[in-house]
Amino acid sequence: MTHVVLVQAIGTTWTKVSRGGRLATVRHEIPQALTVPLEGIQPHGTAYLLHEVRYDESNAFQAPILNRMRPQPMPAFLTPADGNVAIVFVDGVVRIELIWRWGAPMRNRKIDLFTLNCEEWGRVRYNYRSGFHRTWDYAHWVFNIAVSSTSDLRSDHFTATLPNHRYVNLADLW
Repeated sequence: MTHVVLVQAIGTTWTKVSRGGRLATVRHEIPQALTVPLEGIQPHGTAYLLHEVRYDESNAFQAPILNRMRPQPMPAFLTPADGNVAIVFVDGVVRIELIWRWGAPMRNRKIDLFTLNCEEWGRVRYNYRSGFHRTWDYAHWVFNIAVSSTSDLRSDHFTATLPNHRYVNLADLW
């Protein structure tokens, strides 16, 4: 049976302008799961599909500033989007790790989060702040990660069911 690893990375970035008030309310309403655009996607062999979605205060969080689907061959090790989540493929099993590379407050350097077998999915959520631009920038990431047979791949994979595994690490970003 051919397997697909489907990753949906939903990232939201903002500055102090959106820390409170109306924009913070809108920002908090960004969904943790979206429909995956699978139209025209036909994975062959073992595949990895990345659905990357980004929201930003530049348009008041009204619509994604990026929404793309990228099918790729399956690597042995993968760090999609912001690079703090690692997806490791070993003997047909998918292991999810958090390898903290940047962002404050600092977390444990490496945490084994969970292992996914076929037809399971998990959600990883975390946030951080960074000071690359001499002011604080903030980010919130949601990674929905599924292992599925190609015949069971559905666009509502993350919206129609609840995750088998969850990891949440949301810091107070003051």
